This record gives sequence, C-alpha cells and structure tokens, in this order.
Amino acid sequence: MMNIKGYMLDEDTLRSWGSRLIPEVEWFYFAADDGLLPMESLDSLDYFKVPIDLRTSYATWGISKKARFYAKMTPECFVSLEKETQDEMVRRQWELGRGLLFTKEDLSELLENPKLHLPVTTLHTGEEIVLFHRILWNSLSEESHYTFLLNYGSLWVNEQSIWKGLCAERKQEVYIQAPHLESRFDTFSSKNGPNCLGAVSTAITKDPSYLDQWIIGEEFTSILQQAEYAPMDTSVYKPDDVLVWFNQNNQPIHASYVLTNSYVFNKHGQTMFNPWQILKIGDVLTAWSKSDTILVIFRR
Repeated sequence: MMNIKGYMLDEDTLRSWGSRLIPEVEWFYFAADDGLLPMESLDSLDYFKVPIDLRTSYATWGISKKARFYAKMTPECFVSLEKETQDEMVRRQWELGRGLLFTKEDLSELLENPKLHLPVTTLHTGEEIVLFHRILWNSLSEESHYTFLLNYGSLWVNEQSIWKGLCAERKQEVYIQAPHLESRFDTFSSKNGPNCLGAVSTAITKDPSYLDQWIIGEEFTSILQQAEYAPMDTSVYKPDDVLVWFNQNNQPIHASYVLTNSYVFNKHGQTMFNPWQILKIGDVLTAWSKSDTILVIFRR
C-alpha cells in the first residue's frame, strides 16, 4: 500500500488514476476563432455532457471565462502539426489556464527526474512549458507513472491524514457511530465522481451504493428528508448531525457527517484526488464557512 499525506491507496487505484487523468483525445480552448484550426463554440456545449474525467484532468472550473471556443484533437494529430502551430496552441492553453500543462521545472519535480528530455514550448517570458499528453505519458515507465501520480495527487490534498494517529479511545468513538464507513476512512476513490453529498448519503442511510456516486443537490435534500432529517435552528452540533453549506441560490454545495463532538466524515470534492476523510470539525468549518455560504445543521 502507498499513501499521499497518510491517505492510503494501492497500485490498482494508481493505475485507474493514470488511465483517467491523461485523455485519449485532447481538448484545446481558445478565446477567439481566428482560423488556427476548426473550432466549436463553447456556448453550444452542455457542460454536464463533458466527461467528468476530462473536467478533472483539465480542471475546467479554473479555465478563464475568456475561453469561448474549443477544438478536439488526438495527441497523434497534435504532434504531427508544425512545431510553430503546436507552440501557439500550447501558449493559448497556458494563458487560459487549462490543466495538464506544467513548467518544465515543475513536471521534472513531479516525475522526480530532472534529466528527462521533455518537449517544451517557450513562452514570450522565456519560461518553458510542457503539454502533458498521452503520447508523452505512454513513453514513461510505470514507475514514473506512479511517482507522478503520487506527487500530483498530493497537490490536491491540504490536510494530513489523522485517522491512524488517533488514540484507541477516539477511534472507538468514531467506529461506534459509523462502522459502515470504516473501510473508506482516509482512502481514495479509483474514479472521479464520488462527492461529499454521496458520502453523507451513505453515512445517514447505510446504503453503500451512494458512496461511489455523484449525488446532486436536489437528490441529496430528498435523501435527507427520507432519512427523517430536518434543519435545526441551532449552532450546536452533535453526533449523527449533518452539516450542510448552501450557496446564495440555496443550493447545497458541501456536506459533512458528524461522527463525534470533535470529528466529521468528509470529502472535499468529486475528483479521485479528494479522499474520504476523518477531519476535525473546526478544519471543515474553516474550509467551507465563507461570506457567501450559509451553514445549516440537519438533525434526525
């Protein structure tokens, strides 16, 4: 077994990450359709029909709003283009903030191989950028894959695992409250999709199928109601409560399950790099209680 900041994962999980992270087909984003290559308007694209693996790979939520067009291309087609065209495309992806682009220095550190030859695009600033596509990925050894995935995954995790370091008494308190969750404590999913609402749904219903699903807000509130949970006019939480953060549109954007007076069961996002965690309640409150969110305590 391997770990990222104490959160456990095995080789099968890493292989699954590798197969999902590096797309079979590249998506390129552009601010304008200037004839560089055939493009389609992002206005015509249903975001939720974009594969979740690709959304995670490119961190599409962070792409600049200046991006108005996109184009699809196999890596083989991309590397067959004139080097000047490749470089121009890479520069535009970097400017718009698309994922799976790294400085040469950063990618060498993630691979732990500073001597590795990497195909670079030089920016106007002189900085060297690498587009990490599947052809480049396939040229690397399995050991390099594992090294990259472990180091890259660590960039997504802010907290160190605390579950294994808890004393026997604290562990027993957590286990008594949620024995059906123990196998997932401080572990990673092998796929993108499972989110915080799915994790809490399993916690309150003991139905394990929710844990590996991406549950949307409307479905989650229905699950809460069916499990006989209701919002409480209180700021004091207790074991078996559910903490739910709502946005300004009254949509649930995050939820955690209260295990004890000190700890919650939590998953910070829907990517495979977000582990199921045992966290201190205070840490989750700090992470999610912002000026534009509203915390509501639900109780059975």
